[in-house]
This record gives sequence, C-alpha cells and structure tokens, in this order.
Amino acid sequence: MQSIIIGRSAKKALLLATILAASAPLSGCYTPGERALGGGVIGGLGGAGIGALASGGLAGPTLAGAAVG
Repeated sequence: MQSIIIGRSAKKALLLATILAASAPLSGCYTPGERALGGGVIGGLGGAGIGALASGGLAGPTLAGAAVG
C-alpha cells in the first residue's frame, strides 16, 4: 500500500478551508445568544487550528488551543 504525503502548506490550506466552511453557517446569526454561541464556536475552531499548526497535529496542544479559543 502506498502512502500519500501531504506537504505542510497543503495541510494549512486544508485546515483554513475547513475552518471557513465550518464558520459559514454562523454568518446569519441575529440574536445576542446566537452571536455569542457563534463567536464561541469560531473562537474554539480558531484556537484548535492554531494549536494544531503550532504543535504539528499533537492532540494535547490542539485541545488546549480549542479551550482557550
């Protein structure tokens, strides 16, 4: 079985596309509660993305980044 090697820039682009796709449905939020929930989700996804990029995909820093975000 042959392995597929993805470069670091491709991983970053895929992560960015995933974050943008996940946050797109939150653009239509109107009530303060919906905006707060949407902001929390976007912050968590952003924190997880930064943690994953900074740690090379290790689970601990990724989850810590999500919690801080």
